[in-house]
Amino acid sequence: MIRTDAVDVAVLESLVGQEVAAGEDLDELGYNLALAHGDAQGAGLESLWESAKSEFRTLLCTTDARYADLRRRISQITDNYTTTLVAAITGAVAATLSVTTALLTPLVSLLVITLLRVGKEAICNLKWGT
Repeated sequence: MIRTDAVDVAVLESLVGQEVAAGEDLDELGYNLALAHGDAQGAGLESLWESAKSEFRTLLCTTDARYADLRRRISQITDNYTTTLVAAITGAVAATLSVTTALLTPLVSLLVITLLRVGKEAICNLKWGT
């Protein structure tokens, strides 16, 4: 389990667009974001967070051909371009899941901030509340 104290809460809040409590479970925050944004767009996608995590793991932890071009583009993005990174991943994952980027942006932001703070190996080995 990863908690919000493992990441920069101010950065996380600016990316996900809502207040985040220190020490909050990031997996629980992801579920809440998915439900809030899904309901706001009439999507009602309770499994959106699980789908987003699964695709993020596929992108990050495998060599799946679906994300080969995105991996190449990500390798060209420097550390100072978090917004660009979020936008690139959101676009690719949203297309795979057939949802809007607006719906997926807060979830991908949460995943990217977690990645930047805890690292790729931690994400690939993480058991997210399941």
